[in-house]
Amino acid sequence: MCQTYELVVAIVKRGLGEKAVASAVQAGAKGATLLSGRGSGTASVLKVYGLAMEIEKDVVLIATPAELSRNVADAIDRVAEVEKPGNGLILVLPVKTGIGLDKFIPETPA
Repeated sequence: MCQTYELVVAIVKRGLGEKAVASAVQAGAKGATLLSGRGSGTASVLKVYGLAMEIEKDVVLIATPAELSRNVADAIDRVAEVEKPGNGLILVLPVKTGIGLDKFIPETPA
């Protein structure tokens, strides 16, 4: 069976990654990868007492069937509120090739 997948990439405030993953799973995601990251742009640098500090973020990666990707992204947005400035962003990217993704396709009875 050939299934089309998309990769949901969510960059959210540090500490919201686990909540974002839990919300995505409730929306149908079968799992996620949670990474720590930090911004490198000028908007990601916070000046505190004259010292530059990079703002740390959580990065959530979820490969999901294309028909679920919007629901998963919306579920993450409800937790992370990425529409508000500084809260992050969510991208949905096409997956051209994925090895091992077949285990996420629900089995249908024969």
